[in-house]
Amino acid sequence: MTGSLTGLVVDPELPNTLYLSTDSSVFRSSDGGASWYPLASGFPFINVSSLTLHHPSRTLRAGTVGRGAWDLAVPTTAPRVSNVSVAPATACPGAVLTVNGVNFVSTSVVQMNGSPLATSFITSTQLTANVPPGSSVNASGNLIAVSTPGNAGGLSDPVSAVISNPCNVADVQLIINEVLGVAPATNDLNEDGVFTSLMSKLRSTLRSARFALRPRDDFSEAGRAAQGLLAYV
Repeated sequence: MTGSLTGLVVDPELPNTLYLSTDSSVFRSSDGGASWYPLASGFPFINVSSLTLHHPSRTLRAGTVGRGAWDLAVPTTAPRVSNVSVAPATACPGAVLTVNGVNFVSTSVVQMNGSPLATSFITSTQLTANVPPGSSVNASGNLIAVSTPGNAGGLSDPVSAVISNPCNVADVQLIINEVLGVAPATNDLNEDGVFTSLMSKLRSTLRSARFALRPRDDFSEAGRAAQGLLAYV
C-alpha cells in the first residue's frame, strides 16, 4: 500500500473487510487490516479524495482529484480465499493447490502470481488447481487468488502459499546416476509409496530442470549421459 490515507470504510456485510483510499489509489483488506491489496485493476494512479459505500447497490464510490468519481462494484457474492494448501510442497514434477474459501462457482479460476491455472471446481467452498512442472515460483511465497467472471464475481484478495523451486540439479543427478548404474534404481522414485517408472520420473525432472543442469557445459560421464537423455524429453 502506498500514499497518505484519505478515507476508510468498514464493510458492514463482509466480516473483516475494509476499504481504504490514499492519494494514489484504493485498497481493500479482507483480514481486518493486516494486509492490503489494490481493489481494482485498471484504476488510475491518482489522488482519491473521498470514499463511500452505497449499501443497496454494493457500490464503492471513489472521488478523485481531476478524474471525477469512479464506481467500483464490491458484491457480497465475490470469491473470498481463506487458506491454501500445497501437495507436494515442491512443483517437481507438478503441485496441486487446494484453495478454500467461499463463493466459488464452476467458472472460478485460481491465479498464482497473477497467472491463471488449470482449475477444478469441487464445491462452493473449495477449488483445486494444478501448478505445471517448471512453473516460476517464489520460494518466499506465491500470491494465490480466485477470479470469477461476471458482475456477481470479481477477484479475491490473495493468500500467500509457499512452493519450493520446481526442480534442482540434485534430482537430475540422482536419476542420471541410476541410469549409469552408479546407484541402484528403485520403484518408488518419488518416495510416496507409489510405483513410478524410471523414464516417467526422468522425463518430468529433466523437462523442469533442463536449463539449470546445463549439460552442454558438462563433459563428465554424467554430463554426456544427460546430453543424450535430453533428446528424448
